[in-house]
Amino acid sequence: MSFKFPLATASWGKEEIDAMQRVIASGMFTMGANVQAFERDFAQYVGSRHCVMVNSGSSANLLIVAALFYTKNPRLKLKRGDEVIVPAVSWSTTYYPLYQYGLKIQVCRYRSAYIELRSRPVGTGGHRQDSRHHWR
Repeated sequence: MSFKFPLATASWGKEEIDAMQRVIASGMFTMGANVQAFERDFAQYVGSRHCVMVNSGSSANLLIVAALFYTKNPRLKLKRGDEVIVPAVSWSTTYYPLYQYGLKIQVCRYRSAYIELRSRPVGTGGHRQDSRHHWR
């Protein structure tokens, strides 16, 4: 079975277009009442005390890497030299925040029948036991 997804398509319905028109008419494109309401509602939806809306997925990637780098929770904390698995095909802004914080990038390549992690497996302490792992 084969699926093809276009890189970019319009997926907005009338409700979303009307909401955009209300924001445009308000003149408050950032930090307005709609953003504040979204942050409050989304925080409540995910059970968090806080939520921060950002301007793009690129900014969101940088923000989450920073949050994990500076967290006080030792189970979530990232530190320089930690390895992070990333997709082989993505935007540069997927990789750059990881590089910026000194994280090691492990590329996960997708092939039609399996997912392959090349280089050394994460967590081997630098030993090249097996350079290919497959998940079907």
